[in-house]
Amino acid sequence: MSSAKFNVIDNNVDGLLYINPIVSFKRFRIKNSSGGWVLHSPLQGDLWPFKIALKAYIDKTSKPPCDITRDSSVGIYSTKNTCNDDYLSRYILGTIYSWGRIIEHENGYRSEFAYIKSIESIPCSICCISIKDIDNSFYLDSPGCVAILCSSCYTTQYRYSKSLFGSIEKYPIRAVLESLVYSYGLECFLL
Repeated sequence: MSSAKFNVIDNNVDGLLYINPIVSFKRFRIKNSSGGWVLHSPLQGDLWPFKIALKAYIDKTSKPPCDITRDSSVGIYSTKNTCNDDYLSRYILGTIYSWGRIIEHENGYRSEFAYIKSIESIPCSICCISIKDIDNSFYLDSPGCVAILCSSCYTTQYRYSKSLFGSIEKYPIRAVLESLVYSYGLECFLL
């Protein structure tokens, strides 16, 4: 997904500066925190704040200062496609708005600012199939076990998981999604 050329206000060797956002894909995990349900990046671990943009960490104290450039690794990462490799396919697929200084790479982007636009699909943690029946699917949370289970895997795996991990909190996926949609102001076509 890319942006129209009129969105660019500065074009130089260190990336493009976008005033209107581009839309790209991002994988997320759900976390149950004291403030409610939050989304976070599985690879960088960034918690995404509610209703404000996530800003890339730029270390101005390093020598030389580390900024969003072609030669650095600084930025909020996103992909141009759904990125269905074995590792990432276990995480929630969403889209984000990216803006500010953006470095385009072959398969994705690194941006200065980003905000979550939508949740597109939620895969089961066991079978990795995208969950369609959100009313009979569950988010399981316990020390050592965080999983989203489709209705089929929940029926076959929940008893085993409970004996293995002890106390497991169980939340309906519909309630979790509704909370995320409200907290972040997201689009979600699964509801």
